[in-house]
Amino acid sequence: MYAFTISCSVALFLIVIYLIYIRKNLNGLLKDESTVLPVAQRPYSLSRTLFFYWTIIIVFSVCYIGIVSDNLTNIDNGVLILIGIVAGTTTAGKLIDSNQIQNADITYRIQDIPSEGFFTDILSDGNGISISRFQTVVFNIIYGCSFLAIVFTQNVLYNFPPQTLTLLGISSGAYALLKIPENKSNAISTSAGGARAAAAGAAAGAAAGAATGAAAGADAATGVVAAVIEKATGA
Repeated sequence: MYAFTISCSVALFLIVIYLIYIRKNLNGLLKDESTVLPVAQRPYSLSRTLFFYWTIIIVFSVCYIGIVSDNLTNIDNGVLILIGIVAGTTTAGKLIDSNQIQNADITYRIQDIPSEGFFTDILSDGNGISISRFQTVVFNIIYGCSFLAIVFTQNVLYNFPPQTLTLLGISSGAYALLKIPENKSNAISTSAGGARAAAAGAAAGAAAGAATGAAAGADAATGVVAAVIEKATGA
């Protein structure tokens, strides 16, 4: 009797103790990989944060249900697919970062920019707030809160329907795809610099041409006025 209540209580207690023990290193688990910044200054990673977010929600939910019902809850396919989506997004983000770190042409990485705060880091792509990142965060917050509400009121893990999983999958996929061009290569930077230089040269040339034209027009006007004055004087 109360075997699952006791085991889940002990498991939950040990998990909490472990999280307290590693609290100083916990931030490092949520941060991006950087080749130039120490761990304390690295920006936070959205994919790693979501992986940790859903891991904590599901683990604590399983322990809670075991404590209050003295029974291990069933883990339905919807929960397993959700974990797969989050794990796949985290893996894709890590692979993208690893490939770009090894790419010598990549000269600008947002992972090498010092952290500007948790929410700014996970929502920004280096050019301000990203719609794909914002959408991913909002959807996960909504469904995370809904998941916990079902756990606390019905003592079961919410089995996400296919439509919800599809929405989360599309949102996570868009984030992963748009993460690729966030870091810029040297060729892109050079091309952009060349384009800016060309534009500046064109503007300078246009200004010089306009000034030359204006000077020529002024000389012509002066000559006409002088001719008229000379003719009038002679007359």
